[in-house]
Amino acid sequence: MSDLGHRWSKQVKPQPQPIGPLFEALAAEGDRMVEWRSPTRQGTTVPETDLLEDAQRAREIKTVSEDLGIALAYHAPQGNLWQFGVLPFDTAVRRLRECILRSTSIGARVMTLHLGVVVGEGRADAILNGARVIREALPCADDAGVALCAENVFDDCSVATVADCRMLFDAVDSDRLGFTLDTGHGHLCGCLHELAEDFGDRLLFTHLHDNLGVN
Repeated sequence: MSDLGHRWSKQVKPQPQPIGPLFEALAAEGDRMVEWRSPTRQGTTVPETDLLEDAQRAREIKTVSEDLGIALAYHAPQGNLWQFGVLPFDTAVRRLRECILRSTSIGARVMTLHLGVVVGEGRADAILNGARVIREALPCADDAGVALCAENVFDDCSVATVADCRMLFDAVDSDRLGFTLDTGHGHLCGCLHELAEDFGDRLLFTHLHDNLGVN
């Protein structure tokens, strides 16, 4: 597993704007790590912000962050195009590899991903399909020096509970797949402490936010 160090960071989901002032403001606030997440519209990543379609912007993000001493992480896109546990296998692998390229385009060393929204009987199949996709993409991530991390999400998503996470990590069967623990999601699902206890050895990244456990 990658040694990412222990740093506080912010997740940024900026609309298209000058990169320099954005990162200068983050640096002035003392941030030394930032998770880049392309803007979303109603839960779906906005296509026009795709880093693969705007190589100049990706290079600028990488250069400016390096100049300011800010390390980068990357959050994979969301929406129907990136439901890695639901899409046809070859399509899912190709799109996950593209996400790894997005990470490397900005110099990110860790990438958080979701398997997708799955309700009902298809949940276990989505987890196992997603595990197969991740296994296929892991060599690409290794070559790129990017650590992949599955995030625990909401009850209607394919990886939300302790049982879901155990199924995924058992199916991948590799310590090269890390874990992004989202404290707010875990609280909503009523299993935050169990997730931390059971999968702490895979923990590479965290999303810290609070809620009342009901919405």
